[in-house]
Amino acid sequence: MEKLTPNVYVETKIRGCNPGIVFTSEGSVFIDTAQWLSTLLEMREFALEKGPIKYLINTEGHIDHIFGNHWFAGESIVIGHEKLNELFWTVADEKDCYDYSVDVLERQDKDALHLMPSREDYIVNRPQITFSDRMTLSLGDHTFELYHTPGHSTSQICVYVPEEKVAFVGDTLFVDCQTWLHSADIDPLLETLDFLETLDVDW
Repeated sequence: MEKLTPNVYVETKIRGCNPGIVFTSEGSVFIDTAQWLSTLLEMREFALEKGPIKYLINTEGHIDHIFGNHWFAGESIVIGHEKLNELFWTVADEKDCYDYSVDVLERQDKDALHLMPSREDYIVNRPQITFSDRMTLSLGDHTFELYHTPGHSTSQICVYVPEEKVAFVGDTLFVDCQTWLHSADIDPLLETLDFLETLDVDW
């Protein structure tokens, strides 16, 4: 993981989204989850050594963002946009979320495949809290401003942490890699990009 600020860590060296952890005085908040199970479990262990994981925020419903939700079930409150369920059961090549997760492990993190639960024990773990346009979450000494930022997907959100000058924008931005526009709506995406430029961020 890369340390962006004293309280913010992100993983940028694996395929898929760049999941992050924000540490507050009252516990941590995960932003998305790694689709590499070995990396996900390492990040969870790192966070739990410092205290409880209070929230998991999904910036969208594609598999590389929600892959690890199972491992937070019954432990952390999951937050996402109200349209997240439209994509949560990601269908690819007629695979449901469970089969797609297994397929991802077989192709990208085979050594961790034995850690995947059985279908019977697998928990989809959809968001328990949803919002439509904007939501503010306060935890300890940190504020999390959640904005609906459609374009890449209908459920896309941005998580802005003003105290850290950090914004997690999910797949709204791609840097030095392939841009995925398979479910994109270009006009809202351009509006979202304009909005992101108004945020006071370093990262």
